[in-house]
Amino acid sequence: IKCELSRDVAEAEAFMAELMVLHQENWVARGQPGVFANPRFVDFHRRLIRDLHERGGVRLLRVRAGGQTIGLLYLLMRDGIVSFYQSGYQFGLEVRHEIPGLVAIAAALECLREQGCASFEFLAGRQQYKSELGLGCRERSWLVLQRPRLALRVERAVRQWRRRLPERWRRPFAAG
Repeated sequence: IKCELSRDVAEAEAFMAELMVLHQENWVARGQPGVFANPRFVDFHRRLIRDLHERGGVRLLRVRAGGQTIGLLYLLMRDGIVSFYQSGYQFGLEVRHEIPGLVAIAAALECLREQGCASFEFLAGRQQYKSELGLGCRERSWLVLQRPRLALRVERAVRQWRRRLPERWRRPFAAG
């Protein structure tokens, strides 16, 4: 098993393209669109890679076995802490063991440890592999930034108005 950590923006973009194909194939096979079906999402992450790769804030890591890609991981990095953001895995490589994600993550952990990374974090979600591979968890805070648009201001005003109503008026159709 060989790990390849992106060395420059061009390589990171090539790895990202491969990751997107694998990710989308898996989600489309499940009847879901996959996150990379959204062009704005894709454009945002392409810009993020171009902006942060050279400063060490983003890396893509490809895991291969015998020249065949097992999986790719999209990593956010800061001060020796690696946050595992997104992935794409090649399913169907091994008939008996359909676990390319676990193999890719385990190989990535070893590679990143050798690179001097102090910590590896799984981000939001309660997937089984996170509890199997993780050593613990901590709470994260979410911040949502929105452009000041009329519809958002109206929505915010309605929510505030509703919170001020007595409880019995908030749910007029509730059984009482």
